[in-house]
Amino acid sequence: MTIEVTPERLSDTLAELDRHHTQLQRLDHEVEAAKRSAFAAGTYANLRTQWKAFLLFCEYFRLPAIPTDARTLTRYAQFLSRSLKSPSTVQIYIHGARLLQRFQGCEPPPSDAFELRLVLSSFRRQSPHIPQRKLPITPAILLRLRDHLDLNRPLHATLWAAYTVAFFTLLRKSNLVPKTTSAFDPGKHLTRGAIRVASDGLVVRITWSKTLQFKQRVLLLPVPAIPGHPLCPRHAYVNMCSLLPVGSDSPAFLVPGSAGRLVSLTHDSLVAHLKTLLAAAGLPSGDYSGHSFRRGGATFAWHCGADPQLIKLLGDWSSDAFQSYLDSSFEQRHSFATLLATRITQGFLEPDRDAV
Repeated sequence: MTIEVTPERLSDTLAELDRHHTQLQRLDHEVEAAKRSAFAAGTYANLRTQWKAFLLFCEYFRLPAIPTDARTLTRYAQFLSRSLKSPSTVQIYIHGARLLQRFQGCEPPPSDAFELRLVLSSFRRQSPHIPQRKLPITPAILLRLRDHLDLNRPLHATLWAAYTVAFFTLLRKSNLVPKTTSAFDPGKHLTRGAIRVASDGLVVRITWSKTLQFKQRVLLLPVPAIPGHPLCPRHAYVNMCSLLPVGSDSPAFLVPGSAGRLVSLTHDSLVAHLKTLLAAAGLPSGDYSGHSFRRGGATFAWHCGADPQLIKLLGDWSSDAFQSYLDSSFEQRHSFATLLATRITQGFLEPDRDAV
């Protein structure tokens, strides 16, 4: 049986093929967009930095970049150790180079390749790195900052409200205020509507955070009122709202901008004013940052006897990394040593094995 191919039939067939090809291209574009959106914007920016560094290294030394091999990654790790102080940072860049392979459809060299593992172990041994963490803000420091604020001024009222809310909620800076005024996102940053004023304090509603990027749950943070105390966060927030009344969709923390227009407090502004106040209070401003409120609140809660797991829950930590913030005081360590000595003096020399 012979099928006659007419010009019309051929034209229809080619048009159908074009439609399928166009749909396939569109699908491919959607796949690429989905791959990019799998990471937060900040994470993707970091990955691009890591990929660029690896590609430049391979280009300079004329080594295979995609696909690459374990020997190249080992050389890259040794090269990075010349300028990067932290062994963990080197590992992050190696991980980025391996991830680049997967993005390009190649199987990366194993992360536990013997030669690579030896080089990384050597770097950790020869270049021990102690992170220089910023100091925690304490209630005593907050009171010293307050002495240099005029809470009848809108700017000072906003700063004080932001500082107290940051301390009592353990919020990350990415939730508290945006990087820039134009970067404010009501889905990510605190709004007036996200903070409810109750008789016994505040209730802060968080729907997005570093560990809630898909808004899979709502985090409600109670903030207690401390009636009559200068550190009362409820009073600080209500005072700010009375001076700067706005709608529920507006940024929670606003400051007067140019031409009398209200703009969102930004992280840079929050930290800049913090350092100015610290210096005015006679404290080393360089030892503190915006993260000092989060660390300070967690440390103070721990010193007050709060369960570390509760601190982890309220601070929205997904790992136990927060425990590195919980600095034990000399008094606590002395108390522990005294407890051991006291029990020995009381004749307690052998633990009750039946109780173990």
